[in-house]
Amino acid sequence: MSVQRVIDYVIESPYNVNKAVLKTLLDTLVEEVGPHDPAEEVTTKEELIEALTSEEPVVELKLSNNLTIDDSITVPSGKKVTINLNGKTLTTGSKTIYVDGGEFIIDGEGSIEGTGRPIQVLNNGKLIIEGGKVVSRNDCAITCYSNGIVEMNDGEVEAQEVGILATTGAQVTINGGDITTVDNFAIGGNGNSGQGGTNIVINGGHIKGNITSAGYVACGIYQPQDGTLTINGGEIIADGGCGIVMRAGALTVNGGTIIGSGESGIRGKVGDSKITIGPNGITYDQAAHYPDGQNLSVNIINGYIIGVDEAVEVLKDEGHQETVTITGGVLLPTPDEEVIYDGGDV
Repeated sequence: MSVQRVIDYVIESPYNVNKAVLKTLLDTLVEEVGPHDPAEEVTTKEELIEALTSEEPVVELKLSNNLTIDDSITVPSGKKVTINLNGKTLTTGSKTIYVDGGEFIIDGEGSIEGTGRPIQVLNNGKLIIEGGKVVSRNDCAITCYSNGIVEMNDGEVEAQEVGILATTGAQVTINGGDITTVDNFAIGGNGNSGQGGTNIVINGGHIKGNITSAGYVACGIYQPQDGTLTINGGEIIADGGCGIVMRAGALTVNGGTIIGSGESGIRGKVGDSKITIGPNGITYDQAAHYPDGQNLSVNIINGYIIGVDEAVEVLKDEGHQETVTITGGVLLPTPDEEVIYDGGDV
């Protein structure tokens, strides 16, 4: 029984005891001992694996040392694991933490770092990021698929390629935190047939895509798959490219700031399409002919959409009737000109 529970018990007790004296003594004890920390300290990789494979349905862990795992580990269905990184680094190398039906909560300062895909979320598993940093040096930091769920409230995601890759029914909600990439889009999906059904919601946070590969431009969020993308807040930036590239699915912008940047006139590839993209706020790209592109739509209700050459660029085949509706928001086609669209289609 915790010290606080003892205090509550004494105060609520029907028996004739000197509650004031006991409460004073127990309050003093709380100050001296400090609050109870239910987290189990983990000092070795063996202890970490033992905690994850135990029959306990709820596990709270705190890293006491920097650890490196040699094999992939799994948070299975029916298991809830909270890990306080506690300023330490959990190195996965080329291995993976699979959140396979279970729930995995990351908190505290510190990092989970790998050269491959350090965290994969699948089969209705749920990843909640409350703090810390998830890093991939060579690939995607977080991969979410097969109806996996990712909720990011704080912390950082950093990747060489993709920050959060969402496919096959993934649900991704960003409420806060920072997501940055070195050489690809920060959040996005896969344009192959059958990779859609995703639901991505941005309520806050800072999302930034960068690029280093020749012939390509940066992209903040890339949507080549069927699914919904909703922007309610936050800041989405492409450093030398387009804020959001839509090749399939439905985009709704209710708020937030979407920025494309770079030199006027630059164009480059995004993804595996040969269609080139400019430094726009949003690009509607039906011309790429992605498998799920027939239902492509963009609906701008509010927010700031800022581009260098165009706030919203439309790329389409001749005769294709685009579905781009602007009923509000502030659009900046160039850094020096502000245009407000009160309604109508592009």
